[in-house]
Amino acid sequence: MLAIFLCLLSAYAIQLGKSLVRIDEVNFISEKSVPLNVTDTSISIGFTFANSVTPEHVAISLFGVDHSKKQYFHPKVIQNKVFELTMPINAISPSLLQDEINVEIITGSTDKSLNSILPFVKLIPSAKLATTVKDEYEHNNHANAQARIIRYTTLPEIYHQFREQPKSVLQLIIVQFIFEIFMAFVVLLIGWLYTNSFQISFNSISGWGFIAVIISMEYLIVKYYLFLGIFEFLKYAAVLGALGIFLGSKTLKEMNNKRIKGTK
Repeated sequence: MLAIFLCLLSAYAIQLGKSLVRIDEVNFISEKSVPLNVTDTSISIGFTFANSVTPEHVAISLFGVDHSKKQYFHPKVIQNKVFELTMPINAISPSLLQDEINVEIITGSTDKSLNSILPFVKLIPSAKLATTVKDEYEHNNHANAQARIIRYTTLPEIYHQFREQPKSVLQLIIVQFIFEIFMAFVVLLIGWLYTNSFQISFNSISGWGFIAVIISMEYLIVKYYLFLGIFEFLKYAAVLGALGIFLGSKTLKEMNNKRIKGTK
């Protein structure tokens, strides 16, 4: 009875159908072991399940001889019956490529009879491939260790020299402003003379002083645009402003007296 039960159980258990392993352009059909060489670049694993059974979940497990290191991949399904995984050889962990690699198919489904782990194939890396991968693996580990050491050590101090703030505006703006101030002053003098409004008496100190204040203020503005600081400019401007108000008021009184007398 036990033998009959085991036979019935094996008949309903999930089993692999056709299988294929392709290394670059070389096919290995239903092979138990497949060699891997240092020149190989890609690997394809394809398989079906017997009796047209399709489990809900399928994964491909790669592990070493001692089962201490494992790697899992998920194949894609073609026409709901063919499972295929294509990847570059370097997608396999370097720690696995240094020894024999066991490949198993893991299935899972709500139907417990479709839950199984099926041995598939063994990948046998060549001695040259194993040595090359081992050397690269150790080199990368050493480089990563050095990078971690550098990362957590004191780095050289960074010095940055900031540019000094400009002491004046652009030279072109300075020249243009000075020219405009000069031309405005010339136009003012010409306007006074042309309209016969220049009635300042040069026989008095206030008349000469008022003209001197105007010229000094123009000169101060030019100096401010060339190199003079804002606080120095305000200091001198306050002094000239006070003198200008005092001398200007006296000059205006003298001009008013001249108009009253009718003298020019």
